[in-house]
Amino acid sequence: MPTPITSSLDVLHVTEACAGGVRRHLQLIIPELQRQGVRNGLWTFSARAEQNFAADVATWEPAPAFVQFQTLPRAIWPGLLWLLRCRLQKIVATLQPRCLHLHAGWAGLLGRSIRWPDTIQLIYSPHAFGILSGQSWLRRTILPQLETRLAERTHAYILVGPDECREARMMKLPEQKLHLIPNALPEDFAAGLLPREQARARLGLSARTQAILVPGRLAWQKGGDILLSALAQTRLPNPHTLFCFCGQGPQAAAWRRMARAGGIAGQVRFMDYLPDLRRLLLAFEAAVLPSRYEGLSYALLECLGAGLPLLVSDLEANLQDHTCHTFAAGDSDSLAQALPQFLASCQTRRPEKHHWTLSRQAEALQKIYAAASAPA
Repeated sequence: MPTPITSSLDVLHVTEACAGGVRRHLQLIIPELQRQGVRNGLWTFSARAEQNFAADVATWEPAPAFVQFQTLPRAIWPGLLWLLRCRLQKIVATLQPRCLHLHAGWAGLLGRSIRWPDTIQLIYSPHAFGILSGQSWLRRTILPQLETRLAERTHAYILVGPDECREARMMKLPEQKLHLIPNALPEDFAAGLLPREQARARLGLSARTQAILVPGRLAWQKGGDILLSALAQTRLPNPHTLFCFCGQGPQAAAWRRMARAGGIAGQVRFMDYLPDLRRLLLAFEAAVLPSRYEGLSYALLECLGAGLPLLVSDLEANLQDHTCHTFAAGDSDSLAQALPQFLASCQTRRPEKHHWTLSRQAEALQKIYAAASAPA
């Protein structure tokens, strides 16, 4: 049931991507904006929401002023897109938000397919354009052309990392509409981490296991198949090393089959989605993020915030700390070469304090909302 609404909103957030980094982004940024006096609403439509998404939203504090979930029975098709378009128009007519903040691809398409009154400003956060070789012809060819057209209706783009900025400029999106506001964590993030022994007990990890975290959705973007290919050709320095994939996604079954076929099933554990993974990070000796592309990964920021050693693909968005070990993005041979030395030398360290925090991220967003809504 939708939350009752008694007055207009400042910002209505809209997304189909109820999983992974977008889920974590909304989980952090909406309550922080609420604390800073911004009246937020959230409307989601999805057939692939991550486990317990609605229950998670119910725990946000302060809560958004309006919440509604549209559960879809199947993948989005043109007729369903039209019905969702009508639904969004009705919600906006009722709530009268000053800004529509659209998160990720489907919401960006849906929200900008409508000609809104001049009083409503459209803010788009792609979270990762992901236009690169290896993607489908549709994504590499049609989507950039479509984005160029939709830019005319977009008052501001919120980009979370340098790779997004580079792709936006490759598509020749209007420079004056591009705003880099990186993702960030709360200042007290490390205070919420469980002690190592308690975290390992929660995950059932034995004392001799060298547990390596592989966080993120089980999706092509995240490159789990690249890691599995690398493991199949790598002799690990510690026979008790276990790679723990923590997440859900469309490649789950395929990657399990891949692990069995490669003879590495004993080196891999698929732990599914863990809602409190960020509190359990000290259970792990290190983390590997083999992403093909990223906006700016919350998993990366949280591992850094916990002091975990990191082996990451050499995307600019992943190079957030000089201590990160790297390999060539998309290259399983490069990862196979890097793994043994990384695993033999990794040691947890004291996390560095970062000056860019969640509160500053929210303050920067507020300036964009205010500028977009200001009279011309």
